[in-house]
Amino acid sequence: MGKDKRYSNIVGCLIAFSCQLAFEYDYEGFVSLYSKTELEEHYIEQYGFEKFGKNLFVELKASQRLIDKYLNDE
Repeated sequence: MGKDKRYSNIVGCLIAFSCQLAFEYDYEGFVSLYSKTELEEHYIEQYGFEKFGKNLFVELKASQRLIDKYLNDE
């Protein structure tokens, strides 16, 4: 949020937590979201999402990277 990006890790932590739950529930880390058009590129570049129609998704290795980065302090 803002110039200082004071809350920038909050979104990453929330997505990583969703990925962790997706592994726990045997969805192989699959998480999908529908993004506002202006944020699509941000999710792709910042979090490793891929585009699938109007949705974005992340799974397997990309999900594990997010978990490691935002929840496991790596």
